[in-house]
Amino acid sequence: MANAGGVTSVRVRDPRRWAVTLGGLAVYGLGSRLWLPGLDPEAVTRMAVPVPSANLSIFAVGVRPILFGLAFVEMARVVFPPLARWAARGPYRSEYLWRTARLFALALAASQAMGIARAVEGLDGLAPSPGPMFRLGVVAAILGATAFLIWLARVMTERGVGDGLLILFAAPFVAHLLYDVAAGLESVGTGLQTDWGPLALAALFVAALALLIAATRPTGAGARLDIWSPLIGTLVFQWLIVFFHLDDSDAPPTAVWLLVLLVGQAGLIWLFAAWRGRAQRADSIQLGAEILVCGVALALALLLGVGGPMTGPWIILCVAAGLSVASGKAQADGGLSGPTPTA
Repeated sequence: MANAGGVTSVRVRDPRRWAVTLGGLAVYGLGSRLWLPGLDPEAVTRMAVPVPSANLSIFAVGVRPILFGLAFVEMARVVFPPLARWAARGPYRSEYLWRTARLFALALAASQAMGIARAVEGLDGLAPSPGPMFRLGVVAAILGATAFLIWLARVMTERGVGDGLLILFAAPFVAHLLYDVAAGLESVGTGLQTDWGPLALAALFVAALALLIAATRPTGAGARLDIWSPLIGTLVFQWLIVFFHLDDSDAPPTAVWLLVLLVGQAGLIWLFAAWRGRAQRADSIQLGAEILVCGVALALALLLGVGGPMTGPWIILCVAAGLSVASGKAQADGGLSGPTPTA
């Protein structure tokens, strides 16, 4: 055990590994400034789009489809025990299952790309030549970019520090959060608005960072958060909200309805943790911290209109990215980019 810890420490301190990770982030940042094919640069400039990487770059969907693909397979393994038993019979079967997850991620990225292309066509002058060829170009660009990110995440994990996929997810999220906080402070300071929502979201991020790091210490989980239970639980919760049309009202929820929503989300997160064997007494502190973070994030989204329904899991993923860098465990087991993704 001591030897393994020493190897991990050497990996984290290796400047060559840091160069790979920072280089991967630089490549990601560069790609986030490459506009989708078929756009009119002058029209984009006239629209005063502050950050093309937000919606109009080849990395418009980021690594979210990859995470969703992995989450979908993890959910299938939990809900259908025969599938989990089949995958456990041999490493080649498990690897085949996770390859299927990455194919699902590419299909999801293509679907999202088509939605982006159709939305861009609806904006005056942004796409000079709308039509099937424009949509095909956008889909091809985003699909190729997503496949590249799958490869880049694996390289960053194997040759860098931390989990490459989590780091690629966390970088734009944290940057966007800092931008929102700065804009919120400027607006409040100049008297343009008295909305403290962005600052409340930043306070949640800081508090969640301290809480989740503290929660990993007594669990014996090796400084690794369980990202699947809050991610899958919140995803299913949002699917149910949309399916039953429970989000049709624009008015803030009543206290009773807010309580029902918070309990529903917490119950689903606990249920998936229990199915995955992560709701034991030893896991209670970490699981409780994750449920609390997701609940506060949901309340801020509903009451103040800041963040979104997935903000809680996103914060947990960002903290998990930081912990992966500190622990170096992704370099030992492949993390989310390995043949059998571990997180």
